[in-house]
Amino acid sequence: MNIKEEIKEDIAILTVTGDLMSGPDVLPFHTHIKKLVTDGTSKIIVDFSNSRSNSTTKSSPPAVAMKDSSCSSKTRSPSS
Repeated sequence: MNIKEEIKEDIAILTVTGDLMSGPDVLPFHTHIKKLVTDGTSKIIVDFSNSRSNSTTKSSPPAVAMKDSSCSSKTRSPSS
């Protein structure tokens, strides 16, 4: 999994590419979100469109990372 970060105004835009797994494999993602929140960023958009995984796994990492960081999480799957 690779994470590219872009900051526009007060919004962090993360683009996740590669294989998106679960468990310890998503620790870098969780750490990245926690650092953004610790640094004061509360608006985060995550683009999973170029990652490989099933839709259930794609929803899980951001929800857990936001829960652990005391932020709200809204996930949306792209329209088919």
